[in-house]
Amino acid sequence: MYINDICNVSNALRLVLFADDTNIFCSGENLKQLLDKIIKEMGKLKIWFDRNKISLNLSKTKIMLFGNCRTITQANIKINGVEIERVHENKFLGVIIDDKISWKSHIKHVKLKLSKSISVLYKAKQALDYKSLRILYCSLILPYLNYCAEVWGNNYKNSIHSLTMMQKRAIRIIHNAKYLGHTNPLFLESKLLKLEDLVTFKTAQIMSRAKNKNLPGNIQKLFNERVGGYNLRGIFNFKKQRVRTTRKTFCISVCGVGVWNKLNEELKQCTNMNHFKMIYKKIIFKGYRDGGDG
Repeated sequence: MYINDICNVSNALRLVLFADDTNIFCSGENLKQLLDKIIKEMGKLKIWFDRNKISLNLSKTKIMLFGNCRTITQANIKINGVEIERVHENKFLGVIIDDKISWKSHIKHVKLKLSKSISVLYKAKQALDYKSLRILYCSLILPYLNYCAEVWGNNYKNSIHSLTMMQKRAIRIIHNAKYLGHTNPLFLESKLLKLEDLVTFKTAQIMSRAKNKNLPGNIQKLFNERVGGYNLRGIFNFKKQRVRTTRKTFCISVCGVGVWNKLNEELKQCTNMNHFKMIYKKIIFKGYRDGGDG
């Protein structure tokens, strides 16, 4: 409550607050204009800090430039004579964001966590039964695959392929299956989703909330436009955005529309999230069953 009005200090900066963490976003047509704008607006924030008797922890303050331009070598910003360190990746609410928004750093982090958890799972299978091993999987592995998967999981297939293979290895361990055993029957028996399906499942949930207007305002406005009109086919569909880059197609406001528009009408008209998830999972598990080996 004490710092909530900091968002009103500057019209040029966009601030995201969570507990004691503050993230500041700013955009510009070129690097020089951007840096000049940041320096000017940070001066306004400095005045606000002084008036409210708050000190900025400069050692924890970092700057990151988003974009694909490879010519950016220097970006010097100083506060109270102290130069702010430029980083190429940073953790925000448990997700590692990089300046290319490729999620490579976060995926590498998840791989490291999964590798350790699979090692524990492998050793535990000598003493534990299937039920206990499944609980371990849901405690040690699933949280890393599940957390914000709709953000970093919508990616190039080769980017998440290693995670897919590690997940399959874990599933084979809890079922005591052969090293190259088919996993569709194992996922079906465990009532667990493959990583690719988990990403789509979580993406579909975001789209369902968008359809029912249950998202925060800044996110909801990305999904305002619909396709079709009264009593027309596609009335529950969202309009697809035009994008210039492949990376943009992985944004949930773009790929999520593709996922949503392919859903059946029963799912699109569902207003209860628990019911939505139940129906969606039934469809996925039916695919595992009908698809046979995988």
